[in-house]
Amino acid sequence: MRLAYIMVTFPCLRETFVLREVRHFQRLLGSVNFRLYGYQKPAGADLNADNQVWVSKAAYIKDAVPANLMAMLWCVLRNPVRFWRVLRLWMSEVPKLDLRTNLQVALHVFAAFGLARQIRRDDVDRMHAHFATASTLALFAHILTDVPFSFTAHASGDIYVYSPFLIQKLSKAWRVVAISDYNRRYLDLVSSYSLPPGKVATVFNGVGLPKIDSVTKHNPVPLLFTSAAFTEFKGYGTLLEVLVLLRQHGVEFHFVAVGGGALFELMQKRVRELGLSKCVNLLGPQPFSEVQNWLARVDIFVFPAEIGLNGQRDGMPTAVTEALAYGLPVVATHITGIPQQVRDGVNGFLVHERDPEAFAARLRQLIESPDMRLRMGREGRRLAEERFDLHRTLGQLEIALLGSAASSAGEVLSVG
Repeated sequence: MRLAYIMVTFPCLRETFVLREVRHFQRLLGSVNFRLYGYQKPAGADLNADNQVWVSKAAYIKDAVPANLMAMLWCVLRNPVRFWRVLRLWMSEVPKLDLRTNLQVALHVFAAFGLARQIRRDDVDRMHAHFATASTLALFAHILTDVPFSFTAHASGDIYVYSPFLIQKLSKAWRVVAISDYNRRYLDLVSSYSLPPGKVATVFNGVGLPKIDSVTKHNPVPLLFTSAAFTEFKGYGTLLEVLVLLRQHGVEFHFVAVGGGALFELMQKRVRELGLSKCVNLLGPQPFSEVQNWLARVDIFVFPAEIGLNGQRDGMPTAVTEALAYGLPVVATHITGIPQQVRDGVNGFLVHERDPEAFAARLRQLIESPDMRLRMGREGRRLAEERFDLHRTLGQLEIALLGSAASSAGEVLSVG
């Protein structure tokens, strides 16, 4: 079995779960039987020292314009029927998309000819794409080669905001992996419940389980932490309101956030305007090793995610799972797959989105009760061991991606 992984940008700081899977399958299958394809190389913070080694192991498609053009012309001349299928499917989406999205899709379709050529040359048996956006490449490469493909549907920007060809991907993929039961139910819904049993597998993004000190932390004041991109649906605007409310009630704390994104500078400005500079530190993008250092030090993890105005949302945020693995109590919002991670009143608290008063009240409870933090943290760690252990989830992913379609018919892989 020769498996190919297809990503848009690889490696990416925000997608530590992808790198965990890549390491696993490379060990399992060996470098000969495992291939990595990226649409584009990482840049900026993504291209750190830890990620450099992976760049040399992947083939990148976007910039290989001459090879992609030759592959497309070869298809026109040698297999016009497949070329016409690609063109017809692509053109069916054009009226539904704005100019910018149409351009992006056109570039993906063009790159798919080059990917298909690579797939043939490397004698790949199956393709797996992460995020429904990368699976556009896999879909068209499948049409050009008949190599079966699967994809993992996450959420943010890939299934809940209009995703080109989503119905066709669900129809033609031999397997679809959903990272939460919430995502799986949504995919059933958008496909009008026409997906055959066993086609969609729920496999959580697993995490490693570090050795942790179970004693109470000894920070001078409770240290709050989050790790999330600075985008609208991560809820940073609401979170700053929460921190203002805590200050107004005389609650002492220090808050640290790790992440980059379009709203980072705006949030820095808001921190200054709200007079929070002495107790809030926005660090920007950091390597995962630094995130781990913070998780080992802090007292409480916060995640005020929201459903964005354009529909964007998290399917099941891996950052929350990582916090559970470090034995941290979590205060988060009751949306999407988060209730599968946080059990209200057991390993943290769940509140309604965009409700700063309720969020602040729950956070204050934890800040003022070290015993509650310790008890909930232990429950979170227990849940991580039972549900999100990386060895467990990778084993399930092996079955989902490498097991035969026939043997899995009628069976839905799900951890709940």
